[in-house]
Amino acid sequence: MSRPDDQTHLGTWPPRPVKLASYAGARFGDIREMCSPTVSRSEQIAYVALYSKGSCVFDVDAYGDPASEHEARRAAFRNAGCHVVAQMKAYDGALAELDTGELMRTVLEEKRLVIFCGRVRRDQHLVGIMVKARRDLGAEACARAVDTADREFFSLVTAIRQAYHLPDEMAGGRTGSGQKAVTGRSHAHLSQGGEATGRENELCRQAATLLAPDDLHYLALYRDWRLLFAADILDASSLALFADVEPEERRRMYDRQARAARHETLRLAHKLRPVMGRRFDRIVLDMQQGALYYHWPTPEHLVFGVTLWQRAVNDAEWRLREVVDTVRRGLSLPS
Repeated sequence: MSRPDDQTHLGTWPPRPVKLASYAGARFGDIREMCSPTVSRSEQIAYVALYSKGSCVFDVDAYGDPASEHEARRAAFRNAGCHVVAQMKAYDGALAELDTGELMRTVLEEKRLVIFCGRVRRDQHLVGIMVKARRDLGAEACARAVDTADREFFSLVTAIRQAYHLPDEMAGGRTGSGQKAVTGRSHAHLSQGGEATGRENELCRQAATLLAPDDLHYLALYRDWRLLFAADILDASSLALFADVEPEERRRMYDRQARAARHETLRLAHKLRPVMGRRFDRIVLDMQQGALYYHWPTPEHLVFGVTLWQRAVNDAEWRLREVVDTVRRGLSLPS
């Protein structure tokens, strides 16, 4: 199997020569040795770096030697990782009101690049970068390639945590199947904004049918950061364990979290411009109990989703992708 030539992916695969760089001497040597096979064997992950207290202590990449030829890209990735780690800490503080645990997994995706960030332990984070070398893949095939890279990277994060005798937190969920559960029959609570068109109101009704007690519990559509509709099953009996925050208050919290992305994403995209484009296509914030999903089918439209079940984090996002497809079709957008 060969990887097509592409200017956005330096080096060839297979084989993938591994370049190791260390900024902390012999410290973290065991962790560095754990990272090297992931980069050398993966078809997806091109770069991995460990950060301690916000500073890069080593990085591993598949670009090979001579070092000078690729050092500018390495330096850009290294600096991007610093910004992502800092932003992950900021997200963690903002998410505290949801009372669903610490933020342990962050995914930032745009058309050329995906950045993964995992919390290994307090003030220690692993950053991985996938460069999308295939431009001809369809949307689903591309999503599955990213999903594969995601699982590879966070399996590495879990292995490093286990080296510290820390538990597996199921980052990214447990099933990883991408298969949709049977849609539940729970009654959906609907909220509609005052600016939705007739077409958008119809989208609300269609999207609400995709909610399920097993995975996707809340979704909303925004246009220019104004709510068009929201639908949820937060009143479902299966979610009674989360009743310490009343459903109505949780709805307000989710709306705040969605709207807060307006300024946070602009600032972060600006900091990451040396390696990424002007805007994100997708962001995932995965906590110890569930995840928040941000998908932009257009620069103006945001599809926001939530699951409260950690085991269902992967499956819930595949269901949310069906919501995104419904929005695309309803707004006559290209897939």
